[in-house]
Amino acid sequence: MTKIAIQPSGSGTGTFTIAAPDSNTNRTFTLPDATGEVLTDAENNPAKLFRRDNILGTVSQSGGVPTGAIIERGSNANGEFVKYADGTMICTHLISESRSSSGVHKTDWTLPAAFVDTTSYFPSAIAATSRPDVVLSVTGLRVTASLMEIYVDRTSSTNTSIYVQAIGRWF
Repeated sequence: MTKIAIQPSGSGTGTFTIAAPDSNTNRTFTLPDATGEVLTDAENNPAKLFRRDNILGTVSQSGGVPTGAIIERGSNANGEFVKYADGTMICTHLISESRSSSGVHKTDWTLPAAFVDTTSYFPSAIAATSRPDVVLSVTGLRVTASLMEIYVDRTSSTNTSIYVQAIGRWF
């Protein structure tokens, strides 16, 4: 039968050793500080601890390795965005337009947050109107990492709500 013992440090600093008697598998770990931010292993390697109060925050990365929060949510006059630690980002916005003529009309959407480059995101757009007699066709095109062109083809003048979305990579 294997026994283990948990031994606190003499200073009471939160460092404990899990000892497996008669073996070389002892493990020492340090409990998080008062903020709960850092846990270190026996080799003193830090590891981020995630809790309910720090999962949301600013996501960041260094060399493709996540270093910040898991999820970042934000909004501005250009819409809303959600960034994930794996590099995925989703941007959304609802654009309301009133046009006095039919035909193709272009609307630019400056994204609420920039993607890594022009090819790293997929744009989509859906248009709706309260008039059943108006046919709408919508196309979204990438222009830059932070700008999308939306083309709406209307069979008549109408107020139109355009829901735009772009999904891609922020790093």
